[in-house]
Order: sequence, then structure tokens, then C-alpha cells
Amino acid sequence: MGKGRGDDEKKEEGGEEGGEEKKKGGCCLCQKCQNAAPKGDPDAAMEGDEEKDNPATKPRSHTDLLALILYGFTMFVMTSIGGQAIATGNARALISPVDYEGNICGVDGPVLNKPYGYLLTKNLDIICLKECPKKTRFTTDKQAYDNMICMDESVDDGLKNTDEYSADWYGFQALFNEGEGPCNFEIASYAVGYYCVINPDAKFPNVPGLSEYANTTVTKLITGDPDGDSAKGMFLKLMQDLFITRNHIFGFGFFIALCVAFFYSWLMTMGLITLLVWSCIVATEGLLMSLGAYMYYTATQVWALEDPVIHDEDEIKGMLYCGYFFMTLAFLFICFIICIISKIQLACKLVMVAGRAVRDIPITIFWPMLQVAALMIFLVPWMYYMCYTQAQGHFEGNKYGNTSATQVWVWDYTSPVEGVDSNQIQVFMMFCYFWTSEFIAAIGQLVLAMTFVLWYFAENPPAETTKMVTKKVKDPETGEEKEVTEEETVKARNCCHRLICGDPKAYRGNGLFFMALKKSVWYHVGSAAAGSLIIAIVKTIRYVIAKIQYHCEKNMVDPYKKVVMVVLTAIQCCLWCLEKCMKFINKHAYIIIALKGSSFCSAAFQSFFLILRNIRLIAALVLVQEFVCLIGRLVIIAATGALSYYYMAADSQDPDSPIASVNSFYGPVFMVMCLAYFIADMFMNVYAMAMDVMMQCFVADKEMFGKGKKGAFCQREGCPHLHELANFVEKKGKPKKTEEPKAADNKA
Repeated sequence: MGKGRGDDEKKEEGGEEGGEEKKKGGCCLCQKCQNAAPKGDPDAAMEGDEEKDNPATKPRSHTDLLALILYGFTMFVMTSIGGQAIATGNARALISPVDYEGNICGVDGPVLNKPYGYLLTKNLDIICLKECPKKTRFTTDKQAYDNMICMDESVDDGLKNTDEYSADWYGFQALFNEGEGPCNFEIASYAVGYYCVINPDAKFPNVPGLSEYANTTVTKLITGDPDGDSAKGMFLKLMQDLFITRNHIFGFGFFIALCVAFFYSWLMTMGLITLLVWSCIVATEGLLMSLGAYMYYTATQVWALEDPVIHDEDEIKGMLYCGYFFMTLAFLFICFIICIISKIQLACKLVMVAGRAVRDIPITIFWPMLQVAALMIFLVPWMYYMCYTQAQGHFEGNKYGNTSATQVWVWDYTSPVEGVDSNQIQVFMMFCYFWTSEFIAAIGQLVLAMTFVLWYFAENPPAETTKMVTKKVKDPETGEEKEVTEEETVKARNCCHRLICGDPKAYRGNGLFFMALKKSVWYHVGSAAAGSLIIAIVKTIRYVIAKIQYHCEKNMVDPYKKVVMVVLTAIQCCLWCLEKCMKFINKHAYIIIALKGSSFCSAAFQSFFLILRNIRLIAALVLVQEFVCLIGRLVIIAATGALSYYYMAADSQDPDSPIASVNSFYGPVFMVMCLAYFIADMFMNVYAMAMDVMMQCFVADKEMFGKGKKGAFCQREGCPHLHELANFVEKKGKPKKTEEPKAADNKA
């Protein structure tokens, strides 16, 4: 941040935008960082030198290394705790079923060789088996007890030992008892984890006394539809349709959705954004006014004149006051729009420029996929450690003895670390998850911010450049070699170099992303760790409050319970608001880091005051951004789904088409729209980030370079990608002509 307007020249010379702090790139709590904020003047503009402070070419240094070291130490502690938990815990005991006697299948001695749980009754009683039944088994050669899977202790002795002449030989009704008896039939099932899940198409055996269940599938018994398709049959048809149309699903859900997204951004750049935004504003105003007028008319002209009276006076007043509320809201909304109308125009221009940036660097759309992959990689060991920290216990003997065949697992409910409470370990593990997830998100925002900053400040390169070259030349008279320095003409970089290296002086394309990735990870990954740490702390506090809420809800009684729950809910709401505010400030701080190379603390100060002095522009941009992103998501999903349906329906008319045998297109189209949703969400998140970056770049451009000899970048002839912003500035009477000759555009 620049110094206050009232500062003298000596202070201005010593400030240089926190230059000393940038050189150090160290702790963000230093006095230099605190001085980065304007002292009592939030209107103070940023300052910069045209040569030294160009964000695309300025030298950078490492920032917030202490936060990065702290993050590494936290991951080391998490790994140590996880290793100790694995040595003393038993995750198998946590995920295995428990039988009706309390034995853990496959873990406790009495059922050590029976790892699978089979459901017996409606009361969810489970019995442990060696393996899940693969077929429905029934024979008349055995008594009912031997034909079923039973809880032996609950079966009468008279039903266990019978002969074929006894009525108990066919005692299926007594043993099954409509799902509430001690036994169940041995029905075909398959294993899901350590649980036996009954096959939906499996049929009940035809046994005496239970003729109403005979040869009826499980699905039909549950749904009560004897003629309908079974769940397995419907599922198989769906899987068949998805397999046949897999190429169409992937092609439309991925590539066509991307094409629709880029086409949408092109429409925004071509001016549709203005029509879209003002249409949404008019529609919102009309909706509020219509609601208010309707309620007012209903209260005064309908309900008040009823004969006989249906609505009492309180209902009429309530409807009338609601009408007043919506009409007041409509009035305030239109006043708000009038106050920021000029900023809405600028915000529309920023959206146009952001759309061009995203189309110039399309690789940024796939960056969120890498973030998701990174989070998945972290979750694998984290979930493993978390399971073991919650599965602490030991084996001990039971009433039958203390041998390996009788020992049972006993939960200790203790921590794997001696002297540390298990709840504290759980909170720490959740803190590790929060910090890592926010750290990955912060790196994503920082890389995107750096990419779009480099794009904004990239001027068109000249067709040719010159450089001084030192050569060894032989003297024709003496024959001795000597060094001669001369000027040499160098052609502009070739296409391959621009694509890979992303030189901001040579190319505005995908190469800028790799350049931004290198700068962000090498220099500013510590700042991402610092910013994400703040969000992680707030989320951890919210998690602790949620645990307290759970225990209060479970253990406390009224009236104290209601009071405590209200207080805790209010605290949760405040923390939620704080989290959202900090995320907003952090995002803008990462953009400042990309612009100026500051540490996180300094950038957070600067972003806060930048928001204050551009509050109308940010309010307008948020309004426009919400309209653009919401409608963009709907357009991409709906358009992709419609295109896929019409194409597949037309293609299926050809009898030789591979999709002619599809049962229904509803499943494939639904999958297309699901994929399109993820593509639309990724695209709009990147698009929204580009809008925020363009806004800060435009403000910084005017404040830092607007008074220079060359003028702001958006006003230079070498920056045609920013001509919408230049035109906007010129309309305000601030045109700036470059003093240098026009550089030749590179046609390569």
C-alpha cells in the first residue's frame, strides 16, 4: 500500500511499497508489514515504479517461510500420531459388524473365523458367518431349523431335534415369525465389505406355512409391486444404457460442455453481459415490486372487504406489512443500483476482459482437477490414521477363558499418545484436514491469480529486438583474437518457446500458467500456508463448538439446554460469518501477492484497505459476478443436456447405430448433465477468479502506472486485450496516449 496523501516526501522516498519487507520476505508480523497499511487514510492509492514494479517482470523473493515450516512440522506430528495409533489400534474392529451377542465378527475369539455379518431379523440382529450365502438353499430332507440360519440360544429345544413325522419338522412359521423370529432363510447374497447384502432378485423358498412369500423376490416384497421390474433388473438396464452410450456421455459431458462454457464467455465478451446484467436487475426489481403490490392489494382490496369474514384483522395487518416490506426493499434496491450504476458498467467491462483471459489460457480450467487429486492423495493416509486413532483397545479374556479362541476386543476409548486426551487427538486430526484442504485451495487461488496478473500486464512484443553480443574476432593485421561487443538483431520467440515458457514479453497463452505455477510455488507457497492457517483455526473452533453442541443436546435438560443451545448457535453463526469474511480477504490478499510479491500479512492489510476504498466497485462486481456465474452454470448444464439428448435420439433412429438398443436416454442424459455440472462449476470458479484479478489489476494499474510517462497498461496501444477498459477510462475523460512509437504486432 502506498503512504497517506499527507505524508511528506521523505516518507514517500523511504516507503517504496514495503520494498525492504519484500527483500526479506520473512515474518509477516514485522514492523515493515504493519507499515504497509495506510495510516488513517484508507483512500491512499498504491504507488509503483514503471520499471521496477511491473508485476510481470519484477524480481521476487520467498515469503512466509515460517508458516510453511510450521505446516511441514504439523504434517510430521500427524504422521507420528498415525504411526503410534496403527501400532496400538485395530481398525478392523471399527468397521466389522457386531453380532447379536456383542462379538465383533472376524475379530473376537468366538467368531474369529466368521468375518461376515448376515441380517436375521427386523430388529437388525446380525449373526457372523464364514462366508455369505451364494445361493438360496432349501430342502425337504432337513427339518426347518437346519434349513435356516438361527440365533441358537433363542430357538426352543423342541424345534432343534424333530423328526419328519412331527409338526415342528415344518416349523418355518415359528422360526421366521414374519421377520421377528430367531431365524432367517439362507438367501443368496453378496459381500459388501464385511456385510452380507441380500441379492434383490433372490427369491424366497417355497416352504410349508409361508406360501405368501413363495418364489417372491426381495424387491417385490419391499415395494409391494408384483409386476414391476426388480431393482437389480432396473439397475442392469441403466448400466447397459450407460455402457452403450459411454462415448457420448464423456464426449458431451466433457468436451461439448467445455465448448458451451467458452462460447458463453465469448458471448459475455461480445456485449451480452450488459443485457444479461440489466435484465436480471430489472427482473429483481420487478419481482420485489410485484410482491409488494400484490400483498398490499390482497390486504386492502380482497381480505379487508370479505363477506363473510375469513381472515381476521391480524392476518390482514400481517399481509399489509409484508407488502410494505417488499416495496421498501424494492425502493432500497433501486437506490443501491443508482449509487453503483457507473461501477456496474465498469464491472461489465471487467467481465469481458476476464472472459478473454480465460479463453487465452484455457489450461486454467483444468487446474481445479489437480487440486481435487491432491486432496484425494492427502485423504488416503489421513483417513487411515483417523480410523486407527478411533480404534484403540486391547484383547482380554471372557467368561470362557483367556485363550486366543475366547479373547474379545475391548475398547479403551483412550488416546494413542500417552498423556493426551483422545478428544484432543481428534481435534488435532481435524485441524490437519482443515489446514491441508484450505492450503490446497489457497495454492489454487494463488496460481490462478498469478496467471491472470501476468496476462493483464503482458504487452504485445515487437517483431524484432536487439541485444548486445560479445564475439571473438581475429585481427587481420596481427592475427590475434580479441573480444568485440556489438549490437545484434534478435527475432521474436518462436511459437513453441512461447507455449512452454510463457514469456510475458512474447506471448499471452497457456505458457503463462506454467510460469505462474513456478513463481507461486517457488516464492509464495509459504503465503498460501499462512492464509490457510487462519481459515483452518476458525474451522477448528467451529468443529469444537459443534462437538459441544452435540454433547449438550444429548446430556443437558431444559430449560438450561435451550439457553445453551441458543448461545452456541449464535457463536456458530458469528464464526461462519468470520470464516466467509476471512476467505474473501484471503482471496484478495493472494491477488496482492501476485501483483506486488508481498508477504501474506502485508498483502492482507493492503487488500483490506483496497476493498474499503473500492467498496462500490467490489459491490457492483459481486452483483455482476453472481448473475454471470449462476446463469452460466444453468446455461452450460441445460444446453449440454439438451444437445446430448437430441443427438442421441436422432442417432438411435439408425438401426445400425451402436446406441439403437438403448432402453432409455434419461440415464445417459442425466450422467451428461452431472459431468456438465462439474465442468460448469470449475469453469465458473476460474471465471470468477479472473474477474476478481482483473478488478484488482485495473485498480493497481491506474494507481501505480496511471501517472507515468507511458500511462496505465490498459491505455497503452501495446495492450489490445485490455481495450474495453481503455475505452471505459476514455469515456471518463482520462485518455492517455503513449509517447513511444507503436510496437509492431507479432504475427507469428
